[in-house]
Amino acid sequence: MDFERAVELRRQKRTYNEIGEILGCAGSAVRRRFVKEYELGNLLELSGYRAARPTDPRRGSDYHLRQGSVLPVGTSIAKRLTTKEKLQVLDMMSAGRYRTMNDMLLAMLREKMG
Repeated sequence: MDFERAVELRRQKRTYNEIGEILGCAGSAVRRRFVKEYELGNLLELSGYRAARPTDPRRGSDYHLRQGSVLPVGTSIAKRLTTKEKLQVLDMMSAGRYRTMNDMLLAMLREKMG
């Protein structure tokens, strides 16, 4: 199965069954692949592969969910760093008092989006 194509179709709000029909496989196989990729850390799940976007403030929630969006995150950063780079990241983590690299990256992302 062409998983990149499946992700693109999911972004277009297609169901797993629709994606399966387009790609020539079962919808359950598509769903299992999405779950597997999430468990491997290759997808960032946003409430069941949905993305939040601003809503009408009168509804009481700042965001509502839009079905069919996924955010690919790729392979683990730690696997792609050299030992020297890992030590530099460790120094940055210690300076900011972060427990994990994910905590540090999350703080950096929130600061940028802030």
